[in-house]
Amino acid sequence: MLDHIAIIDRCETATQNRDQARDVHKALVSVYKDLAGFYLSVIRILSNESVQCAIGLTIESFKQEIPAGIAAFVKDTSMLQNCIQVAVLGVVGKLEDAVVASEVRMILGINNDRRRCNDHATFQAERADAACQWITNDLTFTGWLDAVPPASPVLAIYGDTGCGKSYLTSFLIDFLHEKLWGFPKTAVYFHYCKSEKDAGTASGILSGLLYQLLQQHVSLNHLFKAWYEKQSGVVLSVQAMAEFFKERVRSLKRRSFIVIDGLDECDNATKGDLVKILTSICEETRCCRVIVVARPQERLKRLLCNAAQVNIKPSEDRDRIIVEHAVRSLSLQDKARQELVDGLSKAAVGNVIWVKMMVKLVETRNLTAPGPIRKLLRAISCPQELLQVYSEIFQDAEKGDSDNEAVITTALEILAVARRPLKLSELDFAVALDAANRSGPSPSITSIDALEEYTDQNRVLALIRPFVTTSSVSDGGDVEVRLVHASLREAVLQYPPSSWGSDRLSRDDGREAVLERRLLALCAQYLLFDEFNELDLFSSEQQDVDGLNYALPGSDVYEEGPEDGLEGDDAAATETASADRSFDPRDQGFGGFFVYASCYWLDHLKFYRPTTESNLSAEALVTLARANSKRMQNWVEQYCRPECTVKKRFNYFAESVDPLVLIATFGSEELLRWLLSHYDPLDDAAFLPKSVQYTVNSIFQDGYDLGAVEVLFHDPHTGPELQTFDFFYNLIGSWSKARFVKDRRMASFDKLFDLIKFVSDTLETDNWANELLCIAAAHGCSPMVERLFQMADPRPSLRDQLLEARDRGTRPFRHQSIGDAVWGGQPRMVEWLLKQPGIDAHLRHVDKDGWNVFHMSTQKAQPEILELLIPRFKEGVHQHDKNGETPLTLLIFGNRHLREQVLKCAKLIIELGEVNLQDEGLSTSTGQSALSEAVRAKDLPMVKLLVQLGKANPNTALVWSETGQPSLRDHWAYQTQDSSSSTEEGEMIRLLVSLAKDSLPAL
Repeated sequence: MLDHIAIIDRCETATQNRDQARDVHKALVSVYKDLAGFYLSVIRILSNESVQCAIGLTIESFKQEIPAGIAAFVKDTSMLQNCIQVAVLGVVGKLEDAVVASEVRMILGINNDRRRCNDHATFQAERADAACQWITNDLTFTGWLDAVPPASPVLAIYGDTGCGKSYLTSFLIDFLHEKLWGFPKTAVYFHYCKSEKDAGTASGILSGLLYQLLQQHVSLNHLFKAWYEKQSGVVLSVQAMAEFFKERVRSLKRRSFIVIDGLDECDNATKGDLVKILTSICEETRCCRVIVVARPQERLKRLLCNAAQVNIKPSEDRDRIIVEHAVRSLSLQDKARQELVDGLSKAAVGNVIWVKMMVKLVETRNLTAPGPIRKLLRAISCPQELLQVYSEIFQDAEKGDSDNEAVITTALEILAVARRPLKLSELDFAVALDAANRSGPSPSITSIDALEEYTDQNRVLALIRPFVTTSSVSDGGDVEVRLVHASLREAVLQYPPSSWGSDRLSRDDGREAVLERRLLALCAQYLLFDEFNELDLFSSEQQDVDGLNYALPGSDVYEEGPEDGLEGDDAAATETASADRSFDPRDQGFGGFFVYASCYWLDHLKFYRPTTESNLSAEALVTLARANSKRMQNWVEQYCRPECTVKKRFNYFAESVDPLVLIATFGSEELLRWLLSHYDPLDDAAFLPKSVQYTVNSIFQDGYDLGAVEVLFHDPHTGPELQTFDFFYNLIGSWSKARFVKDRRMASFDKLFDLIKFVSDTLETDNWANELLCIAAAHGCSPMVERLFQMADPRPSLRDQLLEARDRGTRPFRHQSIGDAVWGGQPRMVEWLLKQPGIDAHLRHVDKDGWNVFHMSTQKAQPEILELLIPRFKEGVHQHDKNGETPLTLLIFGNRHLREQVLKCAKLIIELGEVNLQDEGLSTSTGQSALSEAVRAKDLPMVKLLVQLGKANPNTALVWSETGQPSLRDHWAYQTQDSSSSTEEGEMIRLLVSLAKDSLPAL
């Protein structure tokens, strides 16, 4: 018993945990009860009066009562010891759990998960839940959520910058946590992609998701540690983490969601890797789904092409809810609050960031009364008063410093006319270049190294922060910068920022063009730096691969193809990721502005005027586009890769580019005329030998304005190169394609067709009027055909050439005008030509193969064309070609896929052409009649038509046995593996027998 008393002293060290302390306390009470009972029993026995007289009796009493008390004490102290051991083990276990959890954080590289939680808490506190509620009623979202299984396990929610995507993400996370009931409880793992280190990488995102899984299921920490210790290497790979996550989610067997906000802010490799990994997790676990919330970035949309899609669209009602929520903390009079809500709701156009900016402005100004609020709202709707608002922000930002003012002004003006949001590094380089130009009488910066001394992107961003929104991108922690609201862009385009606060503003309609030319000058000046004529963006080996890919489309020499064993979406994702492999020109020493300058200087070129004062000379443009120069090779290679992917987005090659091609294609007609007046493209080393042809082909094929073609045609240097048959042949082809796709340039083609009038002498001298007429007729090019006949009216010799029925070689499109129009399926052209005097020679023309216009008509099988031809040339339907084929047999044989049209055409040939097939028999050199062709084609309606209307003899298609049983003469045509063949043969025999019943032999 004395040995067990020491156990009581150990209770103090084992009662750190409240639950376990309760168990120890309960056992300890029992022990104390036993001690108290023992003590009372001993005192009672020893205090008996007879003890001194009856020592023997006292000993007997001890033997009877005390052992039971001691046994109870020993039993309860043993129980107490067990409780203490359990408590100690619990404390030790918690210590072990804490140690393992710490080790897991180190393994996953997560020092603190507080940022993710803080981000979520911030969005929770700031968001207006009612403005997010719409997503729960969206049919695409609810259908995706309820479908088991869904058509795609991934849901993509797209929205523009500033529309409140992160707030919607936080709402969705809470909605999935709280609203989706079930057992076991739904698991939600989420990540906000921010610009902090590693937060937007595949490793960072996946480690964060894995850490959340381990936090929600603490018991998995030990399993994860044991699994990690079996892995080779210190740092876990993305694929290894994905596999562990996938296996644990599968084993938990509970509905799970992964929510990723801002995936568009990650680099291209991360996007591709994550989409592939997350899709794999969903498909293999079957209990997990993914929601991606991002801007509608084209590359991301391609990666998520199979995902269900929801678009966040502007809504004035939703804007009102957001504004009401944003102004709730402002001390405003009721009327002022209502006017502020009404005005901001109408002007927000879905931009939550702009709403926050305006509410902050109200708070900063301490506006509370309706009058000042109404004045602010008028500024929002009235340009001049809105400028006053922006002017105050501008003055606060520039702080009275002229250099600050210049930086802010330049940055805002660049952003206002830039063709896409700029990366901060791009904007920084452009602003620095402009600053360097302002520091001296002429541009003194000629290299990237020299320009980098002027760059300071932290300062630039700090100065323009009130005017822009930023989103993180992948390139070295770079961010993407755009103006905060469309109204700010309009303000910049209308007036210089320094004048926004002026009472006397005069709008300059030409200001936008000035800003375009200024950005063009910066782009061109940058591309004229020394490095770009010395360094190579790509090696010669890579350029050779580009040429091979262009020569062999689809060869994809850059790609290694999908991994073995991958099929379907996995293979497609692998190929997409491979195609999206990216590069960074800065790694080659090309600086921060090279990508934008290369890809978009041509967009700004159309605003350049050689007679307008500018920092850029026209001669510099020629230098920039000089044929076969390394400088031009570099920027063209980048131009083809606007998203910096190794694989080209455009097949545009430096070998076919020179100053004439670029200026005629992208520049103004004024600039083109200047170029032609100062340079001879046919005799200048800056131009390609076939510069004129390359230029015209580029304009025709790529959809550029056609005015430059007319300028080139009339120029004394380039004109002779275009006053040829080949030019008009290409013009007709380009017009035909433009008509097919409803090109916006259709009205402009008329001026180019008028050019034929300037070559009437050449047309006749070189004798290509007839050839041009036939080509135009084949394409249905009425503008050219009508002009040719108009030109020929006063010139008999030209008319004779035009209507000459010469032999033009072999098909296709080698008949005469009507035959080619028929072949091309141009009924209106056929009708117009038939009305022309002297056209009969073309109507009755027979080519080398013996084909007339009716033979030509069999290729398209258009009944309306036959209705025009047969009345004018009925005998033509009976003519045979050199193979003995009539138009009818060719029609049936060559167009089995157009049965309804062929049937109508056959009926017209028989009826209007008065064709009688009664004695046709085996009329062709191949031994086939029209009826036998129809039988071989298994065409029951055609057989019936030929017999009933064309009087064909059905017996010529039948063979009768000695027993009187009919079979097909062309029985072999039905001998296939298809089980329907015997059925079709039986149907054909029954039809022929029925049609021939009057001539059946007697049985």
